Amino acid sequence: MVTHFTRARIILEIKGAISNSPYVCKWKGHGRAGNLLEEILGIDGGNYDVADAVGFELKTTMTPNTPTTLFHKDPKPRGTKQNLSATAFLVDNFGWPSIYQKTQEPVKSFRATIYGKWKSTHKNQELIISANNNRVSIIHNDKEVAYWDSNDLATTAASKLRNMMYVEAQKRPDNQISFVNALLFEEFQPFKFIAAIENGDIAIDFDARTNPGKSSIRNHGTKFRIKERDMMLIYNKVTPIDLL
Repeated sequence: MVTHFTRARIILEIKGAISNSPYVCKWKGHGRAGNLLEEILGIDGGNYDVADAVGFELKTTMTPNTPTTLFHKDPKPRGTKQNLSATAFLVDNFGWPSIYQKTQEPVKSFRATIYGKWKSTHKNQELIISANNNRVSIIHNDKEVAYWDSNDLATTAASKLRNMMYVEAQKRPDNQISFVNALLFEEFQPFKFIAAIENGDIAIDFDARTNPGKSSIRNHGTKFRIKERDMMLIYNKVTPIDLL
């Protein structure tokens, strides 16, 4: 069952989570602070949208200098029996040899975080992002190798990110976590989002590799990521919750 929150209630709940810190955390890994906060708020595990009906997205971080993943959306073309998908094409043409740790088998990997421009440290190759109100493209040697329709991308972003509660957490001794502050971002701006991609303020992050013994690739999803300091570029209103 999804728990729904009004603006006033989510502010009150987050203030309570901060004032009642620290908490013992039973989870491990990078997402443990988010899992803990969901438990405190009574949100079902795996439901990362605080309330779709009223438009709040919940994000937590334990490393504020690390870019936050806004959402996942793979590029086009999607691939057919005759042609590779855009992600598979990138792996095939821009990937490099590595080892799959679980089986020690050789694979080809493509991991790239592109803020406007990316140059491979393995090959003398460069990828450039071009974004306008029609299309967001990955370009190599003046040729488009992957793309998103800007309207589709902006619609996906707007439906998920209309308003965001961004909560900073800190690790404490004895598996404890404290929630220390939060920002409420409101009134997401789709056109500013596309402009931030063009200006290199939003990264497009690929993480894919070949699959040993299979013709398919192992794709961890294409992420759109942004640093905390740049979130104000894509929202009309940013308020620390201690001022609310």
